[in-house]
Amino acid sequence: MNARVSLMAALAAMWIGSGLSHAQNVLYNGDFEADPFLDGWTVSTNVVSFGGIAPGSTTAAMLVGAGQRAGQTMVVWSDWSLDFFFAIRDAGANRAFSLLINQVAGPESVSAATINLRYQSGQFNTYAAGAWGSDLGLGTINPSIDANGDGDFNDPGDAKNVYHMRITGAAWGLPAASYSIELSDANTTNLTRAVNGLTRYQNGSGVNGGPNAFVFNTSFGSNPGFWIDDVTHEAFYMMDDPNLELTLAGDLFGRLPVDSPPVTRTLEVTNSGALADLRITNGVLSGPDASHYTVNTQFPISIPPASAANISIAFDPGADSRPFTAALVLESNDPSTPAFNVNLAATRLTTGSQQFVNPGFESSPYDSGWIVGTNISQAGGLISGSASAARLGAGTRLGQQIVCSPDWHLDFYCGPAESANESFSLYVTSIGDIFNTGEIKLRVQCRTNEWVVAGAPRPELGAVVPSIDANGDGDLADAEDVKNVYRLRIVGHSWDTTNSAVDVLVSDANSSAFARGIFGIAVNSQRAVPYAFAFDSLANGNPGFWVDETRVVVGLPPAERPTIGLFQPENGMFRMTWTSEPNASYRIETVDDLGKAWQSAFGPIPSQGFSTSYTNTAAGATRFFRIRVE
Repeated sequence: MNARVSLMAALAAMWIGSGLSHAQNVLYNGDFEADPFLDGWTVSTNVVSFGGIAPGSTTAAMLVGAGQRAGQTMVVWSDWSLDFFFAIRDAGANRAFSLLINQVAGPESVSAATINLRYQSGQFNTYAAGAWGSDLGLGTINPSIDANGDGDFNDPGDAKNVYHMRITGAAWGLPAASYSIELSDANTTNLTRAVNGLTRYQNGSGVNGGPNAFVFNTSFGSNPGFWIDDVTHEAFYMMDDPNLELTLAGDLFGRLPVDSPPVTRTLEVTNSGALADLRITNGVLSGPDASHYTVNTQFPISIPPASAANISIAFDPGADSRPFTAALVLESNDPSTPAFNVNLAATRLTTGSQQFVNPGFESSPYDSGWIVGTNISQAGGLISGSASAARLGAGTRLGQQIVCSPDWHLDFYCGPAESANESFSLYVTSIGDIFNTGEIKLRVQCRTNEWVVAGAPRPELGAVVPSIDANGDGDLADAEDVKNVYRLRIVGHSWDTTNSAVDVLVSDANSSAFARGIFGIAVNSQRAVPYAFAFDSLANGNPGFWVDETRVVVGLPPAERPTIGLFQPENGMFRMTWTSEPNASYRIETVDDLGKAWQSAFGPIPSQGFSTSYTNTAAGATRFFRIRVE
């Protein structure tokens, strides 16, 4: 026995050292041709010699009756196959054929099968979840008969029905582990029947690692015994073993919010090899901003085959707000990449940072930088100076992922279409996935020509007159078209607190000046900053709409420069009217000579909304005025 084990180990070592991608007949005496014929096998009594049943074979093995078994240890690999020829004695018997593949148990165990395969009652099935599964769809097989008991199928009255079977395991030890079974017709070698991608396991699963042993057995039911021949175990391995792989690299830190403190992220390293441990001996930082990164993990570390480990990396931007670039070189025993380069990138945003890529849809292709669904097309710009806009058809989404601060604002132009139901929709999510609608924190819509914010109609934002693409060419530039484009600004406040709120400002049609607004609308952001914005036309009846000049900016928006009108209602009086921001406060400064310093003369003057007026007396023959935001 010891000699046999040593020989098997030597064969495996020769195979590994050869550099081949696989080896056949790794099993010792898999064809039963040695003398004694069961040499190399772990067997019970009453396993006897039989004339060969495989092509070109002179010797096979027969399990005489119930309670027999014959098996061998397997070379443990993630990709493997077990190939053999077999014949059954009685198609109607309980378990006319039975094979166990054990993940951890030895070649004689019949109580710890990972794969338990049988043929019974005219079908192949496997055992899992405490029960035998349904028919695998491999069809039926016919029994063989040695009528005179002379150990072959060559005599009158004998019946020879020998089948070729192959069981193949793929990616064992990994989440995608599965196995397939192939079967020939009687007395042929071509594998013509198959069932693929099986994940039915009796004990453990393929995720737990490669197989350790197999055993043919008649230990259950009234199995009358069966014949086996030319058993081959083939193990596949990658030439690059161990092999270092990363699931996340250059975007480990990505864009960070304004005033972000130091952060620590995890780099997951996988050994996708099948045999050798991956040993990472060092991690060396380099590059212009290497001093801002720190590797917290202590080296060396070892990662077994088909396993993963985490490397902790910290980033500290200090007082800077800018892009930071560095590289981490992982030194290991990976034969193909002993020095694996990991690009590290981080950007700490500044207040006022524009976050959308291609906000005006001017790049080629026009939707570059956007995450888009189907049914989105290019349209002419909606406002002066814009060449391109996006046209959403029915049933689609258009958005971008961002990293934002608790205070932010989104500014865009849109042309709601004609609809009896919903004609515009925008939502804000707290995760960076525009197609995940389970984390929506805010929705702004237009329904039946009325603005709706957070599910509530907002008549104070005014009525909406739809745009009409009369000739259906996708733009609003033709004589028969009706163009009504609105500017919207959505302002988020304190989205990292329980007091998160939004303001929504809307212009009149075809104007860039905000005319109406609602302020301090409470939003249940669950203390989450926004990470993605999406325009969508998925609601029933939404025909789609136009979008242009879409910008997301970190921080609260600055007050817009007011447009001023100055009137003299009577001698010694003045009246000023200017466009204003709601909730703001203003002062009027005056001077009688532009060469002198301006003096604060009137105020504070509370905003009256989007337009504020003020009347007072003005002394002196000449007076200049200007308005300043408090």
